[in-house]
Amino acid sequence: MNTNNFTIQIETLISSILNIRGEKVVTVSIGGQEPFIIDVSPEGVFGHDDTHDSLFRHQLGVAFRYDGGLVVRQILPIKTEIQTADGNKTWVPRKLLYGVYIGKGQWFPLSKNEMKIAHCTDPKSGKWIKPGQDIGFRDFPVAKS
Repeated sequence: MNTNNFTIQIETLISSILNIRGEKVVTVSIGGQEPFIIDVSPEGVFGHDDTHDSLFRHQLGVAFRYDGGLVVRQILPIKTEIQTADGNKTWVPRKLLYGVYIGKGQWFPLSKNEMKIAHCTDPKSGKWIKPGQDIGFRDFPVAKS
């Protein structure tokens, strides 16, 4: 993949992420590595330090060279009451999940059904894991390049 096309792919992906409104948490996963997690403010600022934007872009570049995935958790302004493992009840923000497969120098948006399957399948056993009641799934929105 030439550098110009590579840059266009990354910029289109970032624009698509920023088109999801509000506060977000973005996770980039690259096989065998610790996931890279970064907050995105409602104003579109990546992280809490001036270096975080370039660090995020670097992680995307690595994911484009190898295979990886990206999950966006959109934090909604509404809360859901859940029961914790110790039996207590607490209120947590509702989240909508969006996903992308990154590989071979390109990225591919996941549908809400593909995202749900990816999120709810145990990676070791392949068994279904029930999603939390505070989680919803959405098609990944693609920005026009």
